[in-house]
Amino acid sequence: MGRPFSDITLYIPSPHANGTPESRAETGLFNFVSDLYVQHMKGYKPPRATRVTIQPAYYGVWDRCWNFGSIFAIALHRSRKIY
Repeated sequence: MGRPFSDITLYIPSPHANGTPESRAETGLFNFVSDLYVQHMKGYKPPRATRVTIQPAYYGVWDRCWNFGSIFAIALHRSRKIY
């Protein structure tokens, strides 16, 4: 088995301007969620994957996971209110 994941990228649009306290807090939350995913995968890495991206903006648009070479992308449901 190759190296385990160390990063999962969240591509989530934000209503907050860059550099504001709200933007920094939201970035911290995104990093926490990314780390949580990595921890719960317990070293698992999909075959031939070097990176996983989560893109909620495409939820309901994409009908499956996509891969671009070794980068895998998935569109999960995300509710800002619940998140």
